[in-house]
Amino acid sequence: MVSWSSVNFYKLLFVELFFRNGLRLALFFAVMAGATQVKLDCNGFVDAALSNDPQVYETSLGLESKRIKLDQIVADAIMPKFQVEMAFGPAPGLKRVVENSGDTVNAWDFSKIGPYFGTQIDAAQPLNLGQLRTGLRTARADLEQKQWEIQGSRIQKAAEYQRYYYGFLLAIEMHRIANEASENFQKAQDRLQAKLDSAEDDEDSGKKSVVSQDDLLMLKAGRFEVDKAVADAESGLQKAELAIRFSLRLAETDTFATKDSSLIERPELLPPLDTLKRWLKSVNPDMQRMHAGMNALEGQVRLAEEGMGPQFFIFGSFTYAKSWAGDRRALSSNAFAQDPVNTLTGSLGIGLRYNLNYWSALQKVRLAKADFRQLKAKDNYALDGLLLQLEVQYSEFIASRNKLESARKSLRATEALLKGAAMRFDVDPSESTKLIEAYKRDILMQKDFYFALYDYNVSVANLLAKIGIGPAEIPRSSL
Repeated sequence: MVSWSSVNFYKLLFVELFFRNGLRLALFFAVMAGATQVKLDCNGFVDAALSNDPQVYETSLGLESKRIKLDQIVADAIMPKFQVEMAFGPAPGLKRVVENSGDTVNAWDFSKIGPYFGTQIDAAQPLNLGQLRTGLRTARADLEQKQWEIQGSRIQKAAEYQRYYYGFLLAIEMHRIANEASENFQKAQDRLQAKLDSAEDDEDSGKKSVVSQDDLLMLKAGRFEVDKAVADAESGLQKAELAIRFSLRLAETDTFATKDSSLIERPELLPPLDTLKRWLKSVNPDMQRMHAGMNALEGQVRLAEEGMGPQFFIFGSFTYAKSWAGDRRALSSNAFAQDPVNTLTGSLGIGLRYNLNYWSALQKVRLAKADFRQLKAKDNYALDGLLLQLEVQYSEFIASRNKLESARKSLRATEALLKGAAMRFDVDPSESTKLIEAYKRDILMQKDFYFALYDYNVSVANLLAKIGIGPAEIPRSSL
């Protein structure tokens, strides 16, 4: 029976513990409330990592500058010269005075100061529509070149992030295998210890024991490899998780989980090498970027050639000035005298501008043609180099696929050997040495199998990157 005093004691103890650890509990629940779990598959992880990649973002800023340059060409072609000048202020008037020579002239009369207004407009519009079109085509080709450069960068980054994702799954598998092996060794050790304990009773009763202390020591000695594998697996899992967190820019309280429950073989059915070569010729970003670069250089050659010819333009000007000071109604004795303040003039016409520095313009044309020939020569052997790299990567893909099939067959064999050794150990605990060897062989084979599976998945990602397509961009209709 609990007394009332003991109840009060427990209440006071609970209150004290609550206030002592209240802040810690509040922080704990606040962290748990703010924590989120990010669960993605391979494609989702790649997309999220690319959207958070600073290098991809930095490259995309260059695309914006290309678009601004394209808009600037259009803006520079519309009224490149349009100047408006206006002035306000006081101005003296004019009066007629007679000089010593007897001539009557106009003179400034500063005693009569009145308001003044003046404006002047000068404008010019080029008529070289061909140069404008050539400049726009060149700028669009330059923009397209930058777009393909960004696409190629994203594809290479996507292959790298796929390697992170499969490496994370591989680390999880290694961690699981090591822990299962450790549990199985512990179970075997416990069974052997139980046999030894029962063997002592059998010896006391005069029965012969089938196990010895050496069997237990042999089992404990062989467990070092398993414990080492567990430690390596935990370290590998932490490194893989750090790479994932860095790629996604996760907060400290966030966690990451894969939608894939285990590391499995990629589902893509890749076509033969000839089909992959056709894909490369049509979609590879490096080839598309080079073709866009050739179009841009060809446009620069045309611009340099057109710059050697005359440039036509429409020009116009308008000037108006008015001062409300003095007596301006009086007539001047000079019929050709001009009022320096009150003016109204204008002009409109077609102009021609020709660059007489022919040799300088010619050198610009020669330089543009030399750059174009250099890039065109590079295009001739660039495709052969890309196809050669594709063949090398395809051979690595075939080798990884064959290794995976061989590892799968060997894994079935080691699993069967382990089951047989475990059954014999249950019947005869003295078979601990064979059980240890079977465990080691099975653990190593599982490790080799999952590494072969990882290599195969990564080889597929690298092969698609060599072609120039992402993990979710395989043209299924061409399979």
